[in-house]
Amino acid sequence: MGSLFLSRNVVAEFGGRIAQILAGAPRKLDILEFAPDLKLTPEQYAGIEVTCYTRDIWEGTIKGRLSDAAMVYWSMVDIAPTLQWLQVFTAGADQIPYEPTIKRGDASLENEIGQGYLRANAGLHQSTLLLP
Repeated sequence: MGSLFLSRNVVAEFGGRIAQILAGAPRKLDILEFAPDLKLTPEQYAGIEVTCYTRDIWEGTIKGRLSDAAMVYWSMVDIAPTLQWLQVFTAGADQIPYEPTIKRGDASLENEIGQGYLRANAGLHQSTLLLP
């Protein structure tokens, strides 16, 4: 079963609404909460299909150096073998943390203004637009 990998803060704020959206989806996705101290099992890594790189994970990043939370997040996302879609909060998709996903070429990368950089996945993108 696939999972939607989201920060603990996003789940705390929007989890109820996200669960409603996922309940109506044509296939089941579980919510997997990211936290910097999270230890994933191989099965959890294998289940990550969708993730959102949100401002709360990025916070503390300065030019040329990721925040501690972002370093942990990207170390997890970069080895998720079934990742299909990565949503980023930034306007550009040319940032260093996105390079492994772009080079891998098997996942969609979309920014906050909906520009797709790899394969498009409109259904999942539309689901996020339903969030308040």
